[in-house]
Amino acid sequence: MDVLVDYIRYKCHLLAGERNPAVLLAECNQLVSSLYIIFDGDAEFVTLTLLKMDPVAGGGAVALMYPVFEQILTRQPPSTGPGPGPKVVATSIMDYVRLLLCYKKWKAMVPARRDKEAINALAIKILPVRCPPVRTKQDLPFVRMLPRLSSTAVKGHADETRFLLAKDLMEIEQLCAIFFREYEKRFQLQQPQPKLVRGERCIAK
Repeated sequence: MDVLVDYIRYKCHLLAGERNPAVLLAECNQLVSSLYIIFDGDAEFVTLTLLKMDPVAGGGAVALMYPVFEQILTRQPPSTGPGPGPKVVATSIMDYVRLLLCYKKWKAMVPARRDKEAINALAIKILPVRCPPVRTKQDLPFVRMLPRLSSTAVKGHADETRFLLAKDLMEIEQLCAIFFREYEKRFQLQQPQPKLVRGERCIAK
């Protein structure tokens, strides 16, 4: 994934001064198609790649990465979204936080409040209204990344997702670093441990 991110950064550098919308759209379409081909249509790994990117408002990468984020993050779940193509879906806390961070990173590319609100409106169509419930102890680190809502706040913000999208959390790149750290820990724990054969046990002793 890191090699792929480096390649995308290289493409952003090459197109930093490009102002032709047709050229940028063609490059965007090629990048999005390539991501889904490389990851065999798995939207999780496609969005993880987005989280690895670091485009900021005013930066040369925004002209290319904004439409890339838009194409990927506006694919609605199958139950509500018509049309072909892989969709982004949040069915677990980890998925929810991953996508929430993607939308926040997308918002960080634009300075105008109107543009940020438009992204919020799109995110609300994709994400559930509330953070999914905790199912395992591995969910807890991801829950801790979100601000804790008091009972009063919850009553005042029945749409928890709308509240979290509007609320400033910590620095987005810091949050992404925490997410990847916990993501890697989770899957290291899920890896099956190799079983020692009898001879190996003797050697180990």
